[in-house]
Amino acid sequence: MIYADNRCTYVESIKDGVHIYTYSGSCVVTGKPYSIDVPGSELFAYRNGKKLQDAFVSLSPEDREFLLSGVSPEGWAILYHEEENRLTKEIEAGMPQEEEDLYVREIDEEEMHK
Repeated sequence: MIYADNRCTYVESIKDGVHIYTYSGSCVVTGKPYSIDVPGSELFAYRNGKKLQDAFVSLSPEDREFLLSGVSPEGWAILYHEEENRLTKEIEAGMPQEEEDLYVREIDEEEMHK
């Protein structure tokens, strides 16, 4: 929760009898505000040594990532799209010969093991 602890604010509340911490901050990619409701029992488990993915079982992987890095699901979509575009441009421009040779060797080795 590096990002959440250092760059987010939180508000405590009770929702349906459950102690909730609502963390709010700006996505580091989009700059847009993003908020996550974290059950108090899960935050307590995390603060007492459980790994992020084991403590915050009610949160999606995307929400856990925001607490850690500050990248919202929308931010990841933008980053993924940019990476996909970069790779597409590299493929369209042609792979460097050594990468192409490695790729062909990997396919050949897979065929030999069938």
